[in-house]
Amino acid sequence: MEPDNPYYTLLAKYLADELDPAERTQVEHWLASDERNRLLFEELKQIWQSESEENWDVIGARQNVWSTISRMEGAARSAPDRKPVPMLSRRRTFNSRILGALVVICIVSVSLLFSQKDETEQSVWKSVAAENGQVLRVQLTDGSRVVLNAGSTLRYPESFVGLTKRTVFLEGEGYFAVSKNDRVPFEVHAGGAITRVLGTEFIVSNYLEERGVTVAVREGLVELRSESLEAGSGAQIKAGQLGKLELGSAVMIDSLRVPALAFGWLDQRLVFENTPLPIVAARISRWYDIDAMLTDSSLNALRLTATFDRESADQALSVIARTLDINITIEGKSVRFSSQ
Repeated sequence: MEPDNPYYTLLAKYLADELDPAERTQVEHWLASDERNRLLFEELKQIWQSESEENWDVIGARQNVWSTISRMEGAARSAPDRKPVPMLSRRRTFNSRILGALVVICIVSVSLLFSQKDETEQSVWKSVAAENGQVLRVQLTDGSRVVLNAGSTLRYPESFVGLTKRTVFLEGEGYFAVSKNDRVPFEVHAGGAITRVLGTEFIVSNYLEERGVTVAVREGLVELRSESLEAGSGAQIKAGQLGKLELGSAVMIDSLRVPALAFGWLDQRLVFENTPLPIVAARISRWYDIDAMLTDSSLNALRLTATFDRESADQALSVIARTLDINITIEGKSVRFSSQ
């Protein structure tokens, strides 16, 4: 009996430094999909780095692992809220480094499943969402404040008491005013990236139409890194700077020349500066709770510079039509952009 989850094999190859680029991308997506995956991986890496290859007893360790899993199967069946450890086929063969990594993975997996739960499992998690056309304010129990932009979701622990990190998960865009705590850092997970702070004010954005994750800092200092990297290895972004991270790329940092581009929505302003029309359509769809679409691919090259300060949807659409010299057809919530 051996684990058959394909990601276990990929994690073993990662630890053994034998991944090809495509497999590395798979692992990064898996890490970004669930906070428990990341926590498991960090545990594996720490154990792997603490062991030396010459000290491996692969055969003995392997037998001990399978024996331990067998003994624990009864406990797994009697605990319906826990899923059994996925198993790998015996027919596969690996070199000693990968097999050694698989042993580490199995040991840690059994430990996580059958001994004590990790912090995320111990916590009671809550989820809130800002619907299209809505901005939602959230007060966290540590005193931190979050403002969610339209079409965004936040998951966070009901309480941070007893945790070593204040971890939240964002989809969309959110403004964070983080209560300072030097001993318990605050981490925002979004789109495969982690923004880590002790206490500051910043915005994290990872809307689907805008590739990657963008972080704009209003006060203080934050670290931005991929979830596959360790804390302290990311790029530091200062107040007045904008950082952008795309999967597989390094963090790009630039000065925030027009702060309203990032923070304007907090004051009910929608700001565009040389913004591609497809992104404009996605933003106004969320902001005004409409369904704006381009019917002509030639419109993709158009760019808009404009500021909407509490204008209605009709007023904003009228400005866009005049500025870009395009037709806009409105039927209920359906809005279609077309060439003249």
